[in-house]
Amino acid sequence: MSTYSLSVRNIGDGFTNSVKLYEINGSLTYSFVEKRFVDDPDYPNSFGVERGVNSYLALLGIDVPRILSECPGSLYMEFIDGRQPTKEELLEECIGKLAWIHHASLNDELYFKTRVSSGIPTRDLVRRISNLARWVGAISESGDTIRIPFDLLRVLYEKRDKELSDQYVLTLRDFGTHNILTRNNRYYFFDFERASHSCISDDIASGILEFPEDREAIINSYISSADDVFLGDIKLLLHEIEVSIFEKSLEIYAYFLGLRRMDENLRRRIVSKYRKQMIISLESLRG
Repeated sequence: MSTYSLSVRNIGDGFTNSVKLYEINGSLTYSFVEKRFVDDPDYPNSFGVERGVNSYLALLGIDVPRILSECPGSLYMEFIDGRQPTKEELLEECIGKLAWIHHASLNDELYFKTRVSSGIPTRDLVRRISNLARWVGAISESGDTIRIPFDLLRVLYEKRDKELSDQYVLTLRDFGTHNILTRNNRYYFFDFERASHSCISDDIASGILEFPEDREAIINSYISSADDVFLGDIKLLLHEIEVSIFEKSLEIYAYFLGLRRMDENLRRRIVSKYRKQMIISLESLRG
């Protein structure tokens, strides 16, 4: 049986062993995905949350990869041999479905009865802002000049934490098409977490980085589909989207500059996919 690295997601501080690895393990007769979970102080029970949310979404009739089996620290899931949605599918199908999921999880008692408690993310402000400062320093050394509103970020992070409550809703983390696959006219959603506005804005930011020329259409599509109760303060949501785009651009630059340990071939693939979007996104942020 062969093992192929599919993608690396950063969790934790990004510079230690806090890495979540997705692998495709394939043979001629059968394929599955092994999703590994590591200890993360921000999400102490991410394994249980992933399993619980996957089951809940299946009950709602949402297409998600089936969990085939599990062992401590790993879930073995159905391998979806599909493709990433196009820009049109993202706008016409995926965003509306995501907004519907948000509405359902906010109003459905079943979700609150079946969800698995993971604790409120600690959002280590010092660590996050320190990492951003490190990236900015490395980018400056590479010849680019980037300005980042550290004071604004700190205020925003603190505001996010204060607004967290018992009422969590479901969101698709990294809303870009990397975490949605389509096959036979069905859309499979995966990598779900519980979230507040801050994670929602992060989701939308990923979609904008994927298709920067459709920035307004992506934002308007989400706002027009979402429940008024969930959206809350539109001004705050739009502000967080801008900050999330900035942060994600810096994160992509960090990969580009090799600030995280990863396989060289994987790093090249990430750079190849995102370099154009990264440059476009940073144009208005250069000092």
